[in-house]
Amino acid sequence: MRHSRDNHSLESHTPQSKMKKQVSVVLLLCVYIGVLGYLSTLIG
Repeated sequence: MRHSRDNHSLESHTPQSKMKKQVSVVLLLCVYIGVLGYLSTLIG
């Protein structure tokens, strides 16, 4: 577990991984908004 975490920290310094992180955050936000919309339709 510790070894994989070290590799991830090393990757975070490269700009490409930074972009990947931003994309993953945007995807999470989209999923979150989608779930909220779905729940609102169920409630409404």
